[in-house]
Amino acid sequence: MGDHKLKTNYLLQATLLLLVASACLIAGIFSVYWPWPETSRELSHTPLPYPEIASGPLFAALFLLLAALLISYWYQKKIGQQYQKLLQQQQEYTEHLYRSEQKFRTLIETANDAIFIADAGNGQLLDANRKAEELLGRSAHELIGRSLTILHPPEEAEYYIHLFQEHVRTGGIDTIEAEVIHQNGQRIPVEIRAGLCDLGSIRLVHGNFRDVSQRKKNQETLQKALTQVAESQATLQAILDRTASVIFLKDSDGRYLLVNRAFELLLGKNSLEIIGCSDYELFPPALAALYHENDQRALQQNILEIEEFIPQPDGLHTFLVTKFPLLDLQGMPYAVAGVATDITERKQMESALRENERFSRSIINALPEPLCVLDQTGTILAVNQAWMQPPQLPFAQIPFGHLQEGSNYLKACCAEESPNSPSRQFAETISKIIRSELSQQSMEFHWPEQRHGRWFIGTITPFQSDGPLRLLVMRQETTRIKQAEMMQRHLTTVLDEQVAQRTRELQRSNQDLQQFAYIASHDLQEPLRQISGFVQLLKRRYHGQLDEKADQFIDFTAEGCQRMQELINSLLGYSRVGTHPIHIQPLVADQLVQRAMENLHLTIQESSAQITCGTLPTLWGDQQQLVQLLQNLLSNAIKFRLPGQIPHIDIAAKPYQNSWIITIKDDGIGIDPTHQERIFEIFQRLNSRVSYSGTGIGLSICKRIVERHNGWMMVESVPGEGSAFSFFLPAPQQTNEEAEKFSSSL
Repeated sequence: MGDHKLKTNYLLQATLLLLVASACLIAGIFSVYWPWPETSRELSHTPLPYPEIASGPLFAALFLLLAALLISYWYQKKIGQQYQKLLQQQQEYTEHLYRSEQKFRTLIETANDAIFIADAGNGQLLDANRKAEELLGRSAHELIGRSLTILHPPEEAEYYIHLFQEHVRTGGIDTIEAEVIHQNGQRIPVEIRAGLCDLGSIRLVHGNFRDVSQRKKNQETLQKALTQVAESQATLQAILDRTASVIFLKDSDGRYLLVNRAFELLLGKNSLEIIGCSDYELFPPALAALYHENDQRALQQNILEIEEFIPQPDGLHTFLVTKFPLLDLQGMPYAVAGVATDITERKQMESALRENERFSRSIINALPEPLCVLDQTGTILAVNQAWMQPPQLPFAQIPFGHLQEGSNYLKACCAEESPNSPSRQFAETISKIIRSELSQQSMEFHWPEQRHGRWFIGTITPFQSDGPLRLLVMRQETTRIKQAEMMQRHLTTVLDEQVAQRTRELQRSNQDLQQFAYIASHDLQEPLRQISGFVQLLKRRYHGQLDEKADQFIDFTAEGCQRMQELINSLLGYSRVGTHPIHIQPLVADQLVQRAMENLHLTIQESSAQITCGTLPTLWGDQQQLVQLLQNLLSNAIKFRLPGQIPHIDIAAKPYQNSWIITIKDDGIGIDPTHQERIFEIFQRLNSRVSYSGTGIGLSICKRIVERHNGWMMVESVPGEGSAFSFFLPAPQQTNEEAEKFSSSL
């Protein structure tokens, strides 16, 4: 374009010069033939042309023409030089432009990013480099002239067109993350950095598309790795926090890098208050200096195990601390780790054990019986002072003697020549215990002297406590025990005779009691029924016909007969409790309570009594008598209530050794403590018959039932607040044979 303009200027200048030269020539010719004023008269009579006349003007015209030609030549030469210079500059510019274009193309083609150039007006692609072709799987010819929407997924085309237009409008440089779509349909994440270039007549948008797939993968891998590291750290921290031992990590300057939950509890601070602090900020200066010194020793050594003290609210605690260095890749220590275990209790226990050992040694030495401790070879490890006393009996008869610690007891016992001697038998027993053929054994020895002689018992007791087997050998003189046993056998014989005699007397008494019961149930009640019947007839026929006193006498007689009948029935029931045979069997207490409440249904309904029952066990006993026991106690709890009050009764049970205690608690009138023993005696009443009916024999029957079941009964009461009756009964843990034996004993 510049070369064409230069040529046009040159032609215009050359034409201008030709026009000037032509004008000069025409002017010369005209001056020859033009009549001049001074010579007009002379020329009027002279025929034309005359060379002589026109030589002056012609010469002038030729001179002007020559001058014009010289000027035109000079000007053309100058213009030609300028043209050649401009042409040379244009060629240099073209070459520079070509080189720049080649450099630009080389930069574009060798760039690591995909580069797209698009028209800012319509968004059409104008250029793309090789990386762009590789990124999209399309050639540049397939891309150039197409809309930039070909770069992105179809469903996102509208979004990217809007983004492109906004970028052109603002003219800024944006960096965004997007997705481009490969020819095979694969979505590739890219990072786009776009810029706007204004070339005057055209505006271009250039975009650098960097494939970040690998970076995304690396980021995901890094994120997974970071997540795994975080999870590992969390797992490690959780493990450390669940460890009872105190665990910590310090840098080489002594500042804490990591602590576990036990360390936080030890100091009463959270990890944020501890991390970054040194021992001088957390502990007293003297202890902190000691900790720092031990840390430096651990950094210089491999493993350091020491005891350190840490202040606690209850005093200094002793910790067994294991410290060891952590090494970097060059093998240089950069931190010290520590594991500390509180051994304060162990130290106290060791001190207590030493004290107990001294105490036990003093007790052993204070024992009057000789004893020693043997190891598995029979060597004496320890003896008491009584053992060191000179023996009063021959060694052959009593296998104990004046042997020092370190002596072999078995060899000393086997030194006896007789194979049947007590010493050899005792040694053989010890050997069997060492071989685990026997457990604890005792052997009796008799030394005849004086009237009855003397008896001794040698006891061999094996024991093992966190160590090898040990045997405790002890001698005890049992002469007095033997004499006591003989006396006991004599007394037992005498006692058996007395028991047999007493049993015969009790059998006779029971027979008499049974006879009395028969009489009470037949002979005594028959006349009473006759009297009561006639009194009732008298009352029905003549009541109101006699005077008032006669009616009172009749009422008193009827009431007395009725009361006498109740007393006889109560006495008969009391006697039957002790004489009637019982059948012992396991019984569910809940069912017994239910039977008793059914028998008292009307009483419970009339009084609106509220009875609560906890979980009750299974008991050994006679069903009929235990129901009567519970019925009597519930009846009393309902009867002896405060006026106008609804009785509340609670039944509960609690274990006691191999038995059960059943408690029936009420909120009635209560019992004065001075009269609590009387209530279990027969016909004992604490209240008038007018206020509370009854014969006063119900609790006596209850006590006798409990005693027949080898139990006991008691009461706890506060006047006006209620009473709690408790009875003890055995639990059903015996076998059938034991149950029969228990039943026969009743």
